[in-house]
Amino acid sequence: LFSNAGFSQLSNAALYQPDDVMRINKIKQFLDGNFNETANDLPGIQNTEQDRALIKQFIINTISKISNQTMDVPTPNNNYAELTGDLRNIGVSWEVMKTFKPELMVINTFNLDVCHDNFSMYLNFLHKADYGVGWLWNKIQSDPVLANDTVMICMPEHGRNLVSNNIIDANGFGAYDHTSDDNSRRTFAMIVGPPGKVVQNQALGSLGNPAAASIDIVPTIAHTLGFLNDIPSHLLPGRALTEAFV
Repeated sequence: LFSNAGFSQLSNAALYQPDDVMRINKIKQFLDGNFNETANDLPGIQNTEQDRALIKQFIINTISKISNQTMDVPTPNNNYAELTGDLRNIGVSWEVMKTFKPELMVINTFNLDVCHDNFSMYLNFLHKADYGVGWLWNKIQSDPVLANDTVMICMPEHGRNLVSNNIIDANGFGAYDHTSDDNSRRTFAMIVGPPGKVVQNQALGSLGNPAAASIDIVPTIAHTLGFLNDIPSHLLPGRALTEAFV
């Protein structure tokens, strides 16, 4: 919402007129494309008038901070020239976390998805995203409410093929796809949190002996939030990674 197409439309919202149908429809289509549930599909979720006022003011303040480059961002020395869409998302996510203290925050990094045709750029985005994860964790540790009550789970959605495709970048590196070979199914997960909640300095699994699967992450989140046992087992494949927790 706060980067690329979403931000370019939303940041001009103060200039909208009731008959400015084209621009209003653009932001509506952007939101509908990402959140296709209706209010009737989510009967237990609602915003009060006070909630709506807080959210509206948060959006206005965040747009202003990004436009004026006063928002903390995950780059060395708050350098906006080094921002990617992923890093802006992480920066805005911190604004959400410190303002609303949500029970659950999900961040998806899309800039990384260039390994299919540009391996060098993939490495560049990967390093920046890694920096952003560390930056966010340090921010969480600086917040008295979140510091000792936050678990972070970080993982890619899949691995990469063992053999590159035939696309070579400017530095001579081959690009990689992800299909159905064993290597594209090999990934990792990092679970960190306060000592009283997460086992510290523990490494599980190995190259030939995986400890878990990617489908285990959602049950693990449900376990962390305390409602895993309320979900019928046939609706949620995978298992909770209880060995990661104290």
